[in-house]
Amino acid sequence: CKNQGAIERLEDIALSEDPAFAPAKRQARGALFVLGIIPHPTTSESMVHCMLSYVDRAAEQAMRVKGLLEEANYVVYTVAESGLMDDQFSKGIGNCACFIVCLTGDYQLSAKTRTELLLAYDWKKPIMLLDMDDESREESWMTGLIRMAPNVDFTDPEEDEYHVKALVEWLGKRGKKTRDDLRSKFESGDETKQKLRELGLTDETIAEL
Repeated sequence: CKNQGAIERLEDIALSEDPAFAPAKRQARGALFVLGIIPHPTTSESMVHCMLSYVDRAAEQAMRVKGLLEEANYVVYTVAESGLMDDQFSKGIGNCACFIVCLTGDYQLSAKTRTELLLAYDWKKPIMLLDMDDESREESWMTGLIRMAPNVDFTDPEEDEYHVKALVEWLGKRGKKTRDDLRSKFESGDETKQKLRELGLTDETIAEL
């Protein structure tokens, strides 16, 4: 329907990497927020997502979790496509809806993951721990940061599909795509248009969506 098409068009603009859409991306994200389609992003650079933090040794396990979450319709961020550490921190963590630690015995030894966790904690991101190995956890700089964080056991790859259900339950709508659920969001096209007008979009702009 036309109402559904308008929302999908807004999503396409909000997610676009085309520089031509840069001026419209923030407005599109704001419209989706007003409509209740996405939670409000912490900054205006990207849609919110789940951020996976891990050391190199746990990369294969992290990619397995990423795949399972994407199958469950979540947006998962791992490393900045630009390769720049500033993007990794500002976009990856600054815009994440939740911060997921792939916890291994050497996680606390990495300068990269240390910085990621400290930023996520300082920026008050919801933190979840995924136990990736059976190594003992000694008291360290990160103990106080993760003491209250929930955790899920991912030490056995054969049980991943079972344990990801607990992770998904905790995540809820954080970082989740909602396009499949849009049809039930709004039955009235007039209601959607009114919310877009309240955001400042003109009737001409709405008609083009």
